[in-house]
Amino acid sequence: VDRKDLIDGRRYTYVVLATDSRGRTSPPSPRRSVVYIVAPEPPGPLSGEGGEREARLAWEPPRRLQDGRPLTGALTYEVLRAVSPDAPPVPVTAAPIADPRYTDAGLENEQTYHYAVRAIRADAGGIAQSDLSPPIAVTPRDMTLPSPPTGLVVLPSAGTARLAWQASPEPDVAGYVIYREGA
Repeated sequence: VDRKDLIDGRRYTYVVLATDSRGRTSPPSPRRSVVYIVAPEPPGPLSGEGGEREARLAWEPPRRLQDGRPLTGALTYEVLRAVSPDAPPVPVTAAPIADPRYTDAGLENEQTYHYAVRAIRADAGGIAQSDLSPPIAVTPRDMTLPSPPTGLVVLPSAGTARLAWQASPEPDVAGYVIYREGA
């Protein structure tokens, strides 16, 4: 990492040489140039809400660059997700997005996912990424109501009424509530 005396908007060219234990040096690597620009601060507080097989995320755009100057120009964002707090986050957006909101769909209900966002600034031919926002955890929830039981049959007998029905097919049905109306 080169952090020494870099100037915003200036082009820097780098080469790398390898040296062995005897002090012999390799030929230089191919040259690579980059325009250094100051990265934005991380996006503001990240919030999330779980829905049916999805996580809805929102965040505040940063207002300053990491050196404290006001931010000018447009930003894009990269949304990252991890399956545990200790796992490395990986991008879930195919390309950076401009909107400070994102819905991550196709998730497993009742599994917790961990998200972070970074801001990306492009200016003067260079690209700079912010640090990651503080991570948050979001758990998608099953929001679909169970379908009603079918085929209700009531058989009267001495002092009782026996009920039978076809069970609701959803695997997460926890029980049934029976209502009775007397005429």
